[in-house]
Amino acid sequence: MDPNVFETANAGFAQVMYEEFLRDPASVDAEWRQLFESGVVGEVPPLNGTGTALRAPDAAEPAPAPVVAPPATPAAPAASALTVGSAPIKGPAARLVQNMNESLTVPTATTFRELPVAQLESARKALNAALKQAGRSEKISFTHLIAWAIVRGTRQHPVMGNVFAEQDGKPVRITPPGLNLGLAVDVTRKDGSRGLVVPVIKGAESMDFAGFLRAYEGLVEKARVNKLLPDDFAGATMSLTNPGGLGTRASVPPCPGRASRASTPAARWGTR
Repeated sequence: MDPNVFETANAGFAQVMYEEFLRDPASVDAEWRQLFESGVVGEVPPLNGTGTALRAPDAAEPAPAPVVAPPATPAAPAASALTVGSAPIKGPAARLVQNMNESLTVPTATTFRELPVAQLESARKALNAALKQAGRSEKISFTHLIAWAIVRGTRQHPVMGNVFAEQDGKPVRITPPGLNLGLAVDVTRKDGSRGLVVPVIKGAESMDFAGFLRAYEGLVEKARVNKLLPDDFAGATMSLTNPGGLGTRASVPPCPGRASRASTPAARWGTR
């Protein structure tokens, strides 16, 4: 398995597997456990109930005693042959199909608002002029300001961060303890191909703008030099997608999940 799987096109699937691993290490295959418990993720392996580190089974260890299976039920009729030109979906793509199907059961309402941005552009110019005058090299982008507006808006109206789920077959509303904002970052891989990763700013609601900007830029830099760790992807309660680079005016992210999602076409103005 690629140790840099979080920097590949399968990053979204790897994130799902890592969150499953955090909930129950035994729920993922040995290969995934070995990756998550290795030094690649920069974490000390978690402890099990006996105080010893969890690890993938060693090939040299004796195999566990066989378990006697119950009598087999009659086999189901064989599936009909695939249509010519079709192929079964397997692996990460199959998990994505499962997630998309599950997302159909989640009540969703989508609304779009078009707002004038003259004031936003004016504020951005003023901030960047002040930074330049102070001798600082960083620049404030539109997406910085939009992301910060999402943080402030969610802090003022916490219901924006609520998430729908089902527990014991009953619908429940989950109110996260804080705002962990996922940022979609376009990165170029070592082989020259491009991909999208979504690292997470943890505890964004408790930050001031300067701290938020440092956290934001720190994650972007880690993404660009392929230094993101699994924990950088986990725990998003809301994510910001930026489809403007595709030329769209507005769009709905197609990735189902527990986190609330927001989108902005701000990339049309040259933002990240």
